[in-house]
Order: sequence, then structure tokens, then C-alpha cells
Amino acid sequence: MIIPLRAPIQPAPAAEAALAAVRLEVLLAALHDAAEYRRDRAWGYCLYCACERHGLCPDHARDYDTADDYDDLAETLTRHPACGLGWPAGGAR
Repeated sequence: MIIPLRAPIQPAPAAEAALAAVRLEVLLAALHDAAEYRRDRAWGYCLYCACERHGLCPDHARDYDTADDYDDLAETLTRHPACGLGWPAGGAR
């Protein structure tokens, strides 16, 4: 006896869109957490920061730059036409 193979079940477009929205919301939350972590880390003043003319060592300055990059990416994602979500409360610069 031969059993016919069935095509895999495809999610309905609405369900797929809802799943994409949930994934995007999780990604935005992760970017928010990462940006906050980098800013908290940069806040830690060190001996090298004290020696720098501008008050931040290259490592801590990079943390601020990286946090800004995370915020920029999150903002770009929220502007995407398929996305109606915003940045988590209190997360934007």
C-alpha cells in the first residue's frame, strides 16, 4: 500500500503576521535591554576615563556608541511598513 505524502501545513497569513509581530516585539525588547546594559556599563567610570581629556576611555565611549547603534536599529525596525509596534516604554533616547 502506498501512502501519499501530504504537503506541510502552512500557517494562515494572519497567524504568520501575528507571529512576526511577536518576534519583532521580542527583538525590540532585546535591543532595548542591550542598549541599557551598554549605557550602564559605560556609566562605570574607570582609571582610564580619568586620564582621558574628554572624560571617557575608548572602551566606555564605544559602549555609548554601541547603545546608540542598538537604538537606531530598533527605530529603523519600528519604521518598517509591516510593523505597527513601538519601542518599549522608556527605551528611546
